Amino acid sequence: MKLHWQIAIALAVALALGISIKLGGAQESAFAGGLTTTCVFLGDLFKNALKMVIVPLIAASIICGIMSLGSDRAFGRMGTKVLAYYSATGLIAILTGLIMVNIIRPGDVPLELAQQILGQAETSEEFVQKFEGRGTSDLVNIFLRMLPPNIIHAATDNGQLLGVIVFSLLFGFFINRLPDALRDSQRNFWEGVQGVMMKITDLIIRVAPVGVFGLVTPIIIRTGFGPFEPLLWFVITVLLALGFHYFISLGLMVKYIGRVKPSQHYRAMSPVMLMAFSTASSAA
Repeated sequence: MKLHWQIAIALAVALALGISIKLGGAQESAFAGGLTTTCVFLGDLFKNALKMVIVPLIAASIICGIMSLGSDRAFGRMGTKVLAYYSATGLIAILTGLIMVNIIRPGDVPLELAQQILGQAETSEEFVQKFEGRGTSDLVNIFLRMLPPNIIHAATDNGQLLGVIVFSLLFGFFINRLPDALRDSQRNFWEGVQGVMMKITDLIIRVAPVGVFGLVTPIIIRTGFGPFEPLLWFVITVLLALGFHYFISLGLMVKYIGRVKPSQHYRAMSPVMLMAFSTASSAA
């Protein structure tokens, strides 16, 4: 059975089990308590496993990619094109998301319901305080995070992957400047690391149905169907924005900048997209 069907079944079972406990008023029973504890353990285990592979997978993938470029000129040319492309598509994606979310407004829900969805008791005042006092200094800090004083600390600090990415780019670039013997040994090593990390990632993705069940079931037991209407509108908003970005924005870029027929591009990309969808993994 394809993985996405396994995940769908896990979601359906979690919904059915959680709603039956919620409607039966058995949230405080020993069975519900034991089930919730087990599910929280499984969900946390799955999330920890995903976080575990992020840094080595990113580092090995970037280093191998940069090594494959070869010459300094190819690195500079590719870097310039990548920077321009991602800046443009990133800006278009952000604007698309902002427009969609302000039209549909999926987040307009009562505070109590929002807290149930998030699973935390955070008041609106506490939430606003996180964004007060932001200014241009935060933009400067982005450049400082690109060159962390301690790369190990940056790798372990949640959300500080920018330094790891920049370090990996530099590491891969200067591997190509080593003597042939050293360069070949480094290439073999990092390609081996990348292969191992992909296999570990594949193993984690295979147990995704269990992890999804563990993540969803406690929420259903606690909240019932209350959060699903706003979450449904959120899903609709995301899908509309992704569809517009993929078929309209990127389609026009493929046609007028890449000089390729969009239909031809989509046909060529379809095996990759289907593989990513069926495994529920962008890494795949």
